[in-house]
Amino acid sequence: MNAKKFNLELQKAIQLKSITPNWILNLYKNDKVSYLHHVPVSKLLQENYTTLIEECNDTDLIPIVNIMYQDKEIRKTIKENYLLLIQKCKTLGEFKELLRVNYLDNKKYFNDNLEIILGHIPNEYIFTLLTGNGIGKNKEGFFKEKSQNKINQFLISNKKEYIEFLFFRSDKEKTKEEENLIELVVKLIEEILNHENLEYKDIKYIGGGAFSEIIKIGDKIVKVGKTRHNYQIPYDKSILQPIIRVDLSKISNVDTTIEVMENVDTNFFISKEEQYQFYVSLRERGIIFADIKAQNLGILLKDNKVHWDKNLSLDNENRGIQNTVLEEPQKKGNLVILDTDYLYTEEDFQKIFAEEGMMCWGSEEAFEFEERYQKSKHKKGKNNR
Repeated sequence: MNAKKFNLELQKAIQLKSITPNWILNLYKNDKVSYLHHVPVSKLLQENYTTLIEECNDTDLIPIVNIMYQDKEIRKTIKENYLLLIQKCKTLGEFKELLRVNYLDNKKYFNDNLEIILGHIPNEYIFTLLTGNGIGKNKEGFFKEKSQNKINQFLISNKKEYIEFLFFRSDKEKTKEEENLIELVVKLIEEILNHENLEYKDIKYIGGGAFSEIIKIGDKIVKVGKTRHNYQIPYDKSILQPIIRVDLSKISNVDTTIEVMENVDTNFFISKEEQYQFYVSLRERGIIFADIKAQNLGILLKDNKVHWDKNLSLDNENRGIQNTVLEEPQKKGNLVILDTDYLYTEEDFQKIFAEEGMMCWGSEEAFEFEERYQKSKHKKGKNNR
């Protein structure tokens, strides 16, 4: 292609904001042999690569680079200027899309160039790599041992932003109360890190959903989310004993519940029949677990009591657990309830059902189990007449 003509076309495209995939494709299509000033399109694109990336529309970034990546002559340029692509990403979604394309080994690139990268891309991109949220196969252990000290210092320097990313991601501007809540959670996390003799780099993101986000620090699980559907719950020995369970909406305008509890084994199989029998055992103690399902159950790795070496109030009333009975705690290896959001006394359930109808059920399994339980109860009643 005539180099002079290319430069004129490039300047025109910059002015019109028309550096698009089709514009790149047309360059290749019109790459005719010229007797004067002929330069291969691949070379022209390499020489002007930075300008092309900086001037293209954000939404066209990946499609444009994909086209150029098919040209083996340009691949080296793309890889050597990978930081430019990361910096071009304006949103977390665009960054995740770039990672998924795999122009190079992302894990190797970030570990080998961490010192250059930190501070030159948005912090939330590093947080995303740490949590593995939405980056597929690189989820576990993205940063190697050699990078851990740098990552830890980075997290300490940005701890408030990191905690906000873990638990309070939102595009909305935070209120003063919400800012205070983040500060409170930072202090809580640091206290747990100190208790477990761990550092910020050791925080493991477990996952989350519509209602809460969950992290693991040593033997402790921290769950922060919206106010529970049913915060006041009946006591039962099979409830995983919380270290902290507080509904901040009771004392502030912040719609948040914070829970800290012991880690349990969730990597186990439980059949539907075993779940039903567990449901029945609760039911016969006057409790309806309206959200029973495998992911809301766990196997104790320690006896079911508070494992905390500092003074702590053990009054379950403050944790929203009513009518606690003094009894021997469940032993290691027993099945316990992790998520108590839909746990009711039979009396409370009837009141809430009258107000909410089917909304008071958290899982289909629980609804099926209750129907089965009632049929069984009815059948027993007939047989006893």
